[in-house]
Amino acid sequence: MYYLRRPTGITGEAGDFYIALRELQVWIGGSNVLQSSGLESLFVNWAVDKEVDLGALGGGSINDASKLYDNVISNEYDAHSKEGNSTSDIALIIKGLSLTIIESIQALTIEFYNSTQDPTFTEILGTTSVITTADDVYRFDFPDIATYSVFSTGESLTNIIREEDATSEVVSVAESPTEMVGGLSVDTITTTGNVDISGNLVVGTTNIIDEIGTKQDEMTIDTDLTCNTLNTSGDITTTGYLNDKAHKYFISGKDYDLDGITTFDLRTNEEYLSDFVTHNGSGTYQIQNITSSKLCMITIACSVSSDVYDSGISWRLTLFRNGSNFPAFGKRYCFTNGASSLQSETVLVARVFTYLANNLYFNFVIDQDRGTGAYGEVMDGSKVLSGVSIYFQIVG
Repeated sequence: MYYLRRPTGITGEAGDFYIALRELQVWIGGSNVLQSSGLESLFVNWAVDKEVDLGALGGGSINDASKLYDNVISNEYDAHSKEGNSTSDIALIIKGLSLTIIESIQALTIEFYNSTQDPTFTEILGTTSVITTADDVYRFDFPDIATYSVFSTGESLTNIIREEDATSEVVSVAESPTEMVGGLSVDTITTTGNVDISGNLVVGTTNIIDEIGTKQDEMTIDTDLTCNTLNTSGDITTTGYLNDKAHKYFISGKDYDLDGITTFDLRTNEEYLSDFVTHNGSGTYQIQNITSSKLCMITIACSVSSDVYDSGISWRLTLFRNGSNFPAFGKRYCFTNGASSLQSETVLVARVFTYLANNLYFNFVIDQDRGTGAYGEVMDGSKVLSGVSIYFQIVG
């Protein structure tokens, strides 16, 4: 929005402050933007009401404010406010112009405001000195006048008049623009200072202010860190304990007598760390709570004893996945010589590399051969000792 007024209260007519002008041109990018359609102009009392039209000289349309940009320069004057009763607060307003970077204007008159962002007109974006001489043509140069080169000799409707044929001056452009309270659409913003945001900052569909609120503070010695994935190309050193959800330990703190049975599913009564494996208390270990198939190393260590049975026993540890046995590595077979022997106890150890998926289940079964050449004999007088250890370790 453009305004022409008398901010100092000086007039060339004693007792009257009317405005009488022939033509106003605003040159931006080599074109006179006041030849745009949809403009609205009026004479107003700047101090009383900037929306009420005071009317033009003669009360009709011959000299109304719109004649200021009718593209006619042959008349003595076109736009003329009323005489005889005008005050120093008389002003001419032009509305409806598209928003323009103030520095990109090449030549103009008189005073600029941003009526959208500054509706009370408190901050001047650009202003000229007060006109104190009566000349036919005035040219007010903004910073972008240096980009214009096709000046006219004398008055013109198609080109900016050259400096020699007009009273010229450089316009003072405000250093600090009006604070933005509405929408801003730009391709690039570059700043050498700070950007203070009291509302939201949205990039795409993401509210950055909300996202920042979900992030943890700067990590210090007192900070707990929670994240989905942590990738490192170097070492991770910790002076505390590492609680790793990729590990699950089961142990047994009791002995199990094997009297009267031919097979025994290893069972445990204590468990530690993550919850991706459950134990039903009877020797079945079921996978749960994993988001996708994993690769896992399972390690089983089990101490066994002849207890009161005083003859040789061949022990076997067999691994089952969903009811079917599958190969493992380690000391899956071992031997005890009887209760009175120095070798009455031994340890069964097995390791297996397998995949994991939800609802997959495992059993680790012990049975014996007592000299018949066949496993599956009744295991009277022997036992599984406390300290059974079953370890699930996700490795990929």
